[in-house]
Amino acid sequence: MIPDAQKPIVYEKVPVDTWIPGSVKNIEYDNKHTFTFHGNSSLEKGVRIEFILDGYEWPKRTRWMKFVYAPRSTLFLKYMKPLVSGSTPNMLYDIDNLKGLRIKTMWDQSALGDGRIFQGINKVKALADPLIYTPPQPDGSPVEPPPESTGPEESIPY
Repeated sequence: MIPDAQKPIVYEKVPVDTWIPGSVKNIEYDNKHTFTFHGNSSLEKGVRIEFILDGYEWPKRTRWMKFVYAPRSTLFLKYMKPLVSGSTPNMLYDIDNLKGLRIKTMWDQSALGDGRIFQGINKVKALADPLIYTPPQPDGSPVEPPPESTGPEESIPY
């Protein structure tokens, strides 16, 4: 018996070179993702970001990236710097804070060797204000926000 022919998968396309608003839906993790670079494979922690774009039925995802905030890493340069104000390489920051953030994305596309078209995120920015990163104190504890001011202190006559 021969199996039925599979229907080709048709992915929902987005326009390229134009800003598309949306939000960060989820952060996906893979503790043992296989990354291959110049023929060498390694198992490392991986992460990818899932977006919901306004007007589109299906969620869109980034490629798998190494889960590090190294100065030249894709995760840091392409996603954390534009979405988290004050971000620094190797910072202590919970990436799950991105969930729910309103963003805008710009996409590009390229042809694969077999003629298929691949679309990927070219740029991402916060739609309004980005999140704010406050580095921890030298002892590792979080920085306490300053107390709210009630205005200038008034002198009280005795």
